[in-house]
Amino acid sequence: MGVTDYFKKITSWTAEEARTYIQQNPPGSFNLVDVRQPGEYEREHLPGSRLIPLGELEERQNEIEPSKPTIVYCASGGRSRAASAILERSGFSPVYNMSGGIHAWQGLVAEGLPDSGAAYFASARSPAELAALSWALEENTRKFYLALSGITGDKRVSELLQTLAAVEDRHKATLKEMHARLTGSGEDPVIPWEGPPVLEGGADMDDTLRWAEGGTPEEILELAIALESNAYDRYLKMIAIVEDEEGKEVFRTISAEEKVHLGHLTALMDKVLLGDFDYGELEEQ
Repeated sequence: MGVTDYFKKITSWTAEEARTYIQQNPPGSFNLVDVRQPGEYEREHLPGSRLIPLGELEERQNEIEPSKPTIVYCASGGRSRAASAILERSGFSPVYNMSGGIHAWQGLVAEGLPDSGAAYFASARSPAELAALSWALEENTRKFYLALSGITGDKRVSELLQTLAAVEDRHKATLKEMHARLTGSGEDPVIPWEGPPVLEGGADMDDTLRWAEGGTPEEILELAIALESNAYDRYLKMIAIVEDEEGKEVFRTISAEEKVHLGHLTALMDKVLLGDFDYGELEEQ
């Protein structure tokens, strides 16, 4: 990498343009590359992004497909500009630098290292077991919301948590149907996992429950958005990790549902903050 890579003229998108493109195109049809350092990525990153620090990009660019549109981002736009120049020089096209970086991003972010939570799915030996493990995450999250609704002293928070649990039931139904198609059985999936219960996003259920006790509606909804964002991020990553098409389809289906759910949650957060929240709205989604 030369110093001129930081100043070469490249195509830039605003964060809003990048977000619109990401929302309107299916996962796997484009590359989303984070060129910051692992510690920055762990703190927050765009769901589904691949971490390749700028200093490693020239050696690791074979990890992404040059024929797909590529969106590159960093903290504020400097490193991603240089990374975009490197990729263009190597034949990637088209390449878009997200100007302003993650500092300009006003959307959903996820936490954790690139391989965080991957051990949970490592026990799967088939697409059916991937579906079963995903079903279990949704079930644990449903139980979490219901358990928290029973110990909160705020009626509004309790109602909110119960509606969130109902949404998880619908996610479970999607995954159970998929599991049935893969196995020919209509029974609840058998889970190939012996560890403690985890939530969407990989958080320990008991630890998260203790942390969330006594939360306000805003705090509970913010926690839900964080859980769902991390789940969405993980499902997007699993699309790239699994090798067979049936396995990929498991994660395409559930990531699409998570994406819709996240859109509803973030819209409802705005209404909660404005004091204009109707709990029935989430139940109807």
